[in-house]
Amino acid sequence: AMEYALRNLPLNDDLLKEASFVNFPLRSNATFSQVEYFVERFSKLLPYQSPRELDKLQEEFTLYQLLQEEEIPKEIWDEALVYDDDEKSYHRMDIIWNFLSNMKLPDGSLCYKRLSHISKLILVLPHSNAEEERLFSIVRKNKTAFRPTLDPKGTLSSILSIKFANKRPAHQFEPSKELLKKAKSATSEYNKLHSKKH
Repeated sequence: AMEYALRNLPLNDDLLKEASFVNFPLRSNATFSQVEYFVERFSKLLPYQSPRELDKLQEEFTLYQLLQEEEIPKEIWDEALVYDDDEKSYHRMDIIWNFLSNMKLPDGSLCYKRLSHISKLILVLPHSNAEEERLFSIVRKNKTAFRPTLDPKGTLSSILSIKFANKRPAHQFEPSKELLKKAKSATSEYNKLHSKKH
């Protein structure tokens, strides 16, 4: 499995290489060209192409590189700390960047207004299409040859919403008495309306 992953994952992808500046412990090795890569690649989302905006962005990047770990409160580091299955630890950069995005200069302006915008964009880039594949799988399981008329904007949409909102298996779901009463009432009303049409 490891050989397959190393052979097929985009480990040498430019996007992944350039994104390393968002990792706070690696900031001193980062270069401004990494930031520029994202400004150019996502120009519609990141309106920082003008010389004035790039200068401000470079100032923010320099401040970021000079920022000391102690300037981020211990509570933030503790909240961001995660242990994996092998008891190795790392810090979630989304939590760190959420804090950095709210840091202010003495004049009250945000320290990293532009840089945090870019960093947050990088942090939300999907690392796989597993969620989309899961959604298509659920659709295929629910819209079968026996139920071909499920309306994508009605019943099918409702089924998908419920399945994604509840992470527990369906057999563990215990509806309240009030919910059962409402469901019976809705079913009765539905049956009355449909029996009048025939």
